Amino acid sequence: MKYLVFLLLSISYFSQTITYKPNAKVFHKDLGDSIQVYYENNESFPLTFKYTQTGSNIITTVTNETFIVALPKENKLFNTVHPKDPYIEWSFNYDTKVTTGDLLNQKNLDYVYSLPFESNKSVFIMQGPFSGKTHKELNAYDFGLKLGEKVHSARKGKVIFVKDNSNENCFNESCKEKANSIAIIHDDGTMAMYGHLKFRGSLVRINQEIEEGELIGYSGNTGYSSGAHLHFEIFLQDITNGKKITINPKFKTKNNPSGEYIEPGKYYIKP
Repeated sequence: MKYLVFLLLSISYFSQTITYKPNAKVFHKDLGDSIQVYYENNESFPLTFKYTQTGSNIITTVTNETFIVALPKENKLFNTVHPKDPYIEWSFNYDTKVTTGDLLNQKNLDYVYSLPFESNKSVFIMQGPFSGKTHKELNAYDFGLKLGEKVHSARKGKVIFVKDNSNENCFNESCKEKANSIAIIHDDGTMAMYGHLKFRGSLVRINQEIEEGELIGYSGNTGYSSGAHLHFEIFLQDITNGKKITINPKFKTKNNPSGEYIEPGKYYIKP
């Protein structure tokens, strides 16, 4: 009898590839006359598993393809497999993919973010979601921060990616991988990307815990960029095709501290 487990999470930011493997697994226990399959999520945020199984002469608890949301720190039996006819040969195989966040309940992704710059500072929104040359397929914002201005975290989380060794830029896709950036994961599994930071412009390290509003780096003009600014986006990853699912968040502003959707072409002040 054969058992297979495959765990994968590859987060793509432009053409930059970030590999982050969640501390999670799917495993089984062979009880002789049956098999029990468990998932284990050791992260502090939810994960979504895509579970696929094949076999012959079997009865199982779940369908041959199912999506399972594992709560933070949850270890759970979710499938029991046994032969339909115990007197003839039976086989069972499974594989699993996993990604961060609850992909089955995205309507609850309603966190209100802090603006990613200094308090009492007025900043112009240069570009918004699904617009311009570089945001055609993205829920993302370009904040008009000058070279070397402070970048602050928009939400509490853990740093999962840092690049700050580039001093190159051009307004062409060939420069996408040259963007210095920081990625931070939040307790619901969403991730924030802060892009185009200056050379050696990061103040954080991988696995560092970050508070909301904390100074994390300095704006720059690296990568696919024609001038200094901060690229900011919130995203999850589609477990079926690996593509980003970008999210348009609300932000706390001076005019609306409880949160509002911001628009390109306007100035906003962080309270």
